[in-house]
Amino acid sequence: MVFLKILVAMLLFSSDSDDKFSELIEKATADNATVRGKAVLELGAALGSITDPEQQKTAAETLIDAIADRVELVSHSARLRMAEHPALINKHLGPYFEKEGFTSFGKACETIKVVGADARIWLPQLMKELAKDDRNFKLAALHAMRALDGKDLLPALDETIKALDHKDFNVQLSACRVIEKIGPEAKKAGPRLVKLLEEGIASARSWAGVALGAIGPHEDYDVVKLLEERLDRFYLVDRERALIGLAHLSDKAKSVVPKIETLMEQRSKSVQHVASRTHWKVTGDPAKAIERLTTLIPTMEFGAESMDILGEMGPDAKAAVPVIIKQLESEEFPAREAAVYALASMGSVAKSAIEPLKRLAKTERDHLIRAATEMAIEKINGEQEAEK
Repeated sequence: MVFLKILVAMLLFSSDSDDKFSELIEKATADNATVRGKAVLELGAALGSITDPEQQKTAAETLIDAIADRVELVSHSARLRMAEHPALINKHLGPYFEKEGFTSFGKACETIKVVGADARIWLPQLMKELAKDDRNFKLAALHAMRALDGKDLLPALDETIKALDHKDFNVQLSACRVIEKIGPEAKKAGPRLVKLLEEGIASARSWAGVALGAIGPHEDYDVVKLLEERLDRFYLVDRERALIGLAHLSDKAKSVVPKIETLMEQRSKSVQHVASRTHWKVTGDPAKAIERLTTLIPTMEFGAESMDILGEMGPDAKAAVPVIIKQLESEEFPAREAAVYALASMGSVAKSAIEPLKRLAKTERDHLIRAATEMAIEKINGEQEAEK
């Protein structure tokens, strides 16, 4: 990946750099999706080396526009590169809030989800749209807010609680997810969330459970009991998200460990991966979770999600590295992609994956996975060097 950045920078900043830059911008908006995707990756790789202010602005805006591309391959390519340069992207985001219409605002919100916490400066613009009646603007604002740190979202808490009463369940559940991000400091939302948990439709009430878990213990209700009861519900989303809520409670939910372990072992694999993550979060011991998740990795239905969880565990999931490496040869795109990102998240403990990742970088047909593979190699090697 470092070599790619250097190579692209050399091409852009040679004597005919203006022509090279214009050609790359043209390709990034070409009709052919493959051409667009490759150009977006190349442009993003060089973004940090562009010193001309106008070219930097054009490059950043091209990536921001690409995030809304109708082809996922292109939009994912833009996200991958934007995540490498959050400060530069954030610097050029302002005009997208100034333009009229949802398209521009939607691009800004999607970009905030990539930029993350540094996008806190745009919270006033998000709150302005959240307070309006338009459902689409509300949803986009709420989705973007989830990328910010919880402490930075406190000014929007009251307006977010109001959104729990919106007639659209998508707005309700999105508000729940923002409250989840705020966590214990959103305590005053608790009673309203309990009402939604009891009266809302499945999607909204299940996320209310997650938010209640994130807020934690409350003098007005027994949150552990409320969530434990939902582990026996018919609907899968009720069980899954009750488990996520219990994971937020960590050791405060230890009384539920026997039931969590039952869900880890049940014949239906539908919640085994989520139950495994919750067991790890509640007990603090990754061993039993890793044992269960590694058995799920080869399954098409739950393999990618299981590897995501193992990636979240980071170096603690070292024992799973050999099983994850095997998925680099999977015929399924989601499995290969999840394996690459999981290994990258594990860092230096995944050093045995370097050679398999290099092979994948040479043989992979999908250019987005190739780029992610180069990123993973760079991250693992970087952590190894830092440890020396």
